[in-house]
Amino acid sequence: MIKKLFLFITGFLLCVNSVFATNITSLNTFTSGTTIESAKVNANFETLRLGHNAQETSLANVLNGTTDFTKLDVDNLVIDLNTFSSITGDIVIAPYTGSNVNISLGDLEFAGTTRLTSAGVTTLTQDNIDNIRIDGNTISSTDTNGNITITANGTGEPIATNAANTAYLIKHFGDIYITAGAYNQTLTTQNTYYLVDAFGETGGANGIYRGVTVDKDTSKLTVSRAGYYDLYYDVTAKTGAAGDAVEFIVYKNGVAITTGTNAYLKIQVNAYFNSVSSRLKVLLAANDYLQLYARGTVQASEVLTVTEAHFSVEEI
Repeated sequence: MIKKLFLFITGFLLCVNSVFATNITSLNTFTSGTTIESAKVNANFETLRLGHNAQETSLANVLNGTTDFTKLDVDNLVIDLNTFSSITGDIVIAPYTGSNVNISLGDLEFAGTTRLTSAGVTTLTQDNIDNIRIDGNTISSTDTNGNITITANGTGEPIATNAANTAYLIKHFGDIYITAGAYNQTLTTQNTYYLVDAFGETGGANGIYRGVTVDKDTSKLTVSRAGYYDLYYDVTAKTGAAGDAVEFIVYKNGVAITTGTNAYLKIQVNAYFNSVSSRLKVLLAANDYLQLYARGTVQASEVLTVTEAHFSVEEI
């Protein structure tokens, strides 16, 4: 009987010892022919009780999140102290649809270099992303002779701004012109401005444009956005007689721009063609339109014959 009890207790203790091996360091053992002492058996049971309680406490800590692991492997992910790494493959953080990944407290770091602080401000002094380098206020390319391409989505445009100005990197421009023409226009009343409408006649055409509405039939250039523009025109023409004179000027929204756009055509010899031109930088609002006007300053009624003319505006 004693032998059977000894074998049962020994086998039971060995099995339990294997289960709680991480918590039980030693037990009293018995050999054949020795006396089994109740104190030692009770001590073994007490050791098992303490180990069992420790296991239950550890399990409870795992379940309620208070366990004090120093390292944890879950599938291909490893959590070791402050390091979150993968055994193989990428680390993907995927929130539930419509939710966000929130990072707070402290700094987000990459390779030991601060990328983003909890206040959302980068503290990098230089960073390379593919072939692009950001260094202080400078964005540059690192590949030999590499271009830097800025592409806006859809009809959006890349814009450079500071506290005082806004500059579009893709400039707007447009022009109308007439070549090889011989259009006669009568300036009926002396010193009265008339729209130069030769652009809509034979030989007249709309030129190239981007962001500017060009209309040769109304001799009109209309800008689509506000900013500074370079305004230019040239005219090759003649009047009816030697000594006659014609003055050209640019109108904005039907009103003369009286500063800087005037150009005078003085006919020295009858039937000779002469050329005039003018260039001016102007500030325009969105949807402003420009037109070229002329007036005779000598004769009561002047006939203006235009053979060539160009009228253009270009954003600067």
